[in-house]
Amino acid sequence: MSEISKIQHQNRCFYGKFKKLNS
Repeated sequence: MSEISKIQHQNRCFYGKFKKLNS
């Protein structure tokens, strides 16, 4: 996995958690 892919995956996971907290 490339570094960019890792960062994008981490951002997606973080965003998912963030949305759950706000819903």
